Amino acid sequence: MDLSPQDAMSIVTEMKRTIGRDVNIIENTGVILASTNKARIGTVHEGARQLIENGLDSFTVWADDPARGVQNGINLPVVLDGRIECVIGVTGDPAEVSVFGAVIRRLMEIMLESLRQRRRLAQMDSARDAFLEALFLEESVPAEELAEQGRLLGFPMESACTAVLLRPAAEAGAEALAGLGGQKLLAHIRRMHLPGQGGHCAILHGELVLLLCGVWREELYTFARTLCAEAESRCGAAMAGGIGGTADGVLPARRSFREARAAVRAACATGTGGRVFFYDQVSLEYLAESIPHALLRDLEVTTFAECTAEEARDFKALLRIYFAQDGDLRRCAEVLYLHRNTVQYRLDRIRAKTGYDFRKPRDAFLLYLASLDGGNES
Repeated sequence: MDLSPQDAMSIVTEMKRTIGRDVNIIENTGVILASTNKARIGTVHEGARQLIENGLDSFTVWADDPARGVQNGINLPVVLDGRIECVIGVTGDPAEVSVFGAVIRRLMEIMLESLRQRRRLAQMDSARDAFLEALFLEESVPAEELAEQGRLLGFPMESACTAVLLRPAAEAGAEALAGLGGQKLLAHIRRMHLPGQGGHCAILHGELVLLLCGVWREELYTFARTLCAEAESRCGAAMAGGIGGTADGVLPARRSFREARAAVRAACATGTGGRVFFYDQVSLEYLAESIPHALLRDLEVTTFAECTAEEARDFKALLRIYFAQDGDLRRCAEVLYLHRNTVQYRLDRIRAKTGYDFRKPRDAFLLYLASLDGGNES
């Protein structure tokens, strides 16, 4: 019987509070596991042993018999799936206590079935936790093996699945999900039911990780924001979230997790709790916020070392407009009220003075970082 002595004592104590009689729970070995008459705990109940061995429907004791370890009362088998799990006994005049028998036995069956179901769910949650960890954090596990595990655990990997990641928005809250608050949060999320079908959530290495299946973009965002607020309330730390792209298999799901991780880093870089970014929303602006200002200042000084202060100021202003308009010279000209050729000439001047060519991806990235306003902050 999967019932601890502590749980069994809680049950008999509650039953006695209800019916006012001593109650025993006897294991299918005949040993009394729990009793409101504590002197009987651990002793053999001969009547219950006979009931179990002979498959009786009940065993009534009409008079106390200390030599056989019995007291007057009724004893009834508790049966689950056709097997006697234990015996429930009520002490007292059988004529008086028999009225409680059927009710107490049924209550015990319900309790044991509920306990069994909770343990099954806990085992399934543990297996699904391990699956998420292998899927997202253990690249060495073959995709074919993970696909089979996912199928057995009920993950519809062939549908549109999305990785979602929540973590504390500041380093000071790094342990927020590691303690009791994190476990309570996880239990709450699992009780409230995840959107979509076949999804799961787990706390892995201090982060809340979710794989959601068949959930639309707007619902993903709303749910992630709700989780951030709930996590902050329960764990006492501001949270940020990242959402990857949709996936339709093991390898795409791994990619979605990497995307969610990049997105949550960008959300954390804003320094504001409750921020949730999709990976396709993460731009250079957000990524650049995670770069130390001292490094940006050094890059700015190095890039514009051959320019006067006035040239550096004008060049940075032009570059900010250029990148904001995605390199479209026509739109840059409209914003600046200049001719397109004039914009081109000024950009060429930047290339001549700095040595960096804005048309080359690597140089363009350096020019972008060097032109940020953040480089002037202390």
